[in-house]
Amino acid sequence: MTPDADKTLQFFYTQLVIEWLDKHEYSRKHWLVMAKESKDQATEGVNAVTLLANSLESFHKKYRHAVVKDFNLLADILEHAFEKVDWIQVAESLLIVLDNKESTSE
Repeated sequence: MTPDADKTLQFFYTQLVIEWLDKHEYSRKHWLVMAKESKDQATEGVNAVTLLANSLESFHKKYRHAVVKDFNLLADILEHAFEKVDWIQVAESLLIVLDNKESTSE
């Protein structure tokens, strides 16, 4: 795969995850709570973006293994997609939404 094609897939899968997380109210609320917790737990050594990105990636890998059984097309697609996702960008997106929500509620 060419570098440009790889970047295109990374962008596509990342945006797809961002949209997917925002699609359902429960998911949106859950990840905004996780974003808030990441901000609260951030230290000089580990920032909120890194904490949230690690939580997102870990959750989605566990989800893939728990819900979608191996040896089928959906499992292969999710495995490939989740490897390409820029979890930092997903975390930054959630933290921006949280910041906007907090600033409008003040």
